[in-house]
Amino acid sequence: MKEINVTVIGSGSTYCPELVDGFLQRQDSLKLKRLVLMDIDDRKRNIVGSLCERMIKAAGMDTEVIMTDNLDDALPGADFVVTQIRVGKLPCRYLDESIPVKYGLIGQETTGIGGFFKALRTIPVIGNICKKIEELCPDAWLINFTNPSGIITDFVLNNTKVKCIGLCNVPIDMIDDVKEAVGMDAEVTYLGLNHLSWITSVMKDGEDVLYKLFDEGFAPKVMANIVDDGFDTDCLRACGGWPSSYLQYYYNREDKIKHLKEDKKSRAQVCMDIEEQLLKMYQDEELCIKPALLDKRGGHKYSLAAVSLIDSIANDKKDVHVVNIKNNGTLPFMADDDIVEIAAVIGADGFGFAPNAAGGFDKIPQLGNVIIEDDVEIGANTCIDRAKTDSTIIHRGVKLDNLIQVGHNVQIGENTVSSAQMGIAGTSKVGKNCFLAGQVGIADHITIGDFVKIGSQSGIDRDVPSGEIRFGSPALKGMGYYRSFAVFKELPELARKVKKLESAVAELTEKEKE
Repeated sequence: MKEINVTVIGSGSTYCPELVDGFLQRQDSLKLKRLVLMDIDDRKRNIVGSLCERMIKAAGMDTEVIMTDNLDDALPGADFVVTQIRVGKLPCRYLDESIPVKYGLIGQETTGIGGFFKALRTIPVIGNICKKIEELCPDAWLINFTNPSGIITDFVLNNTKVKCIGLCNVPIDMIDDVKEAVGMDAEVTYLGLNHLSWITSVMKDGEDVLYKLFDEGFAPKVMANIVDDGFDTDCLRACGGWPSSYLQYYYNREDKIKHLKEDKKSRAQVCMDIEEQLLKMYQDEELCIKPALLDKRGGHKYSLAAVSLIDSIANDKKDVHVVNIKNNGTLPFMADDDIVEIAAVIGADGFGFAPNAAGGFDKIPQLGNVIIEDDVEIGANTCIDRAKTDSTIIHRGVKLDNLIQVGHNVQIGENTVSSAQMGIAGTSKVGKNCFLAGQVGIADHITIGDFVKIGSQSGIDRDVPSGEIRFGSPALKGMGYYRSFAVFKELPELARKVKKLESAVAELTEKEKE
């Protein structure tokens, strides 16, 4: 079992028991050796921290809990640093929400000018935290839950040396809602920016049922902090997906501003009331579980998102997470260093199994790694298997589109590009400056030379020398394929002619017998 040390910055947040609950649910895979709860608000840190201590004790976890207001004490030895800070606390959120509305603008915690206000206050503080991480625990992962998550993550990844992943609970809620409606085995495509994102396909039994769900009037539930005005079906069809509920602030702008002006209490004021209720509950020394009221605070499934991500990193699980990371070519209309909310798997186990005496299969351990060189771009939901031994290598300048499968021990040469849905089986090698079109399939242990071009849906079952062009399945040389294709398309007519000739020959044979 993996032992980890976790530091939570902003532990006075009433969300913190949600995070601790996530660790309680994963005791079989994560041993939380030390939990450091850091916050500059002594009152909230002590109240929330005491509940967290009781939760851990009640669960029988052997975890050292430390509470501090000093970064220098909180960071040394941390494997993971979770940031969930609110600079200026909820009174500043009230200003973020109320000032813009006065001028007919969007005043919301993460969206519109209100979200930008918060970013301007938060970035300097996050910058100081990152300097301390670089100094005191440079190998730690920063899991950022501080809003606006996309902007904060952008600052960290593009201006510091800290390993950072931005996180949000919105994707989990949206994806789970869809799967509950159509089946948990559905494959859901999710992409966009933090809080400005879409579900763009829902694959069920080989069919995209997204538009069918439009017609049925289904829509994912909105976040707890948003009044639901819904989305017009024509709008959904024009978008080609379900927007995050935060996009109502843009698509239903006038209605939203009207709500914000008419509300007796802003969301910040509602949160202040909920927070004080929670803090009062947390002081009950008999309480040792997170209360149900916490779900109304807006961080539903935060623990699932944060702790499952930590578990995946710590135990190298290679499962899929929707996170905020650098674009690196995933969305072609955005810059490489823009931060997008997207899913990708890198480093998954290679597909290796051996038949056993019982008629089943034993898994072959995958002990190698994945090497990705400079200037490589990897699209959404592309999977790169770790090597059985040695390395799977993606060389400098390679560009991989979405939904590509790269098998274990594969090597892809410099400046090779591949369109979507290409697959390369284990131990094959592709040379440099090659072009692999969409849905190309390459068998195992194949060697493809340099400057090779392979057409769409081609199947490669043998080595290809440098400089050749291949089409078809099994693939043929370029001109050979077209000559063969010219014959293929005439086969029905040729068959008809042969049948006619056979009949004529049979008649002549019968006449000769007579």
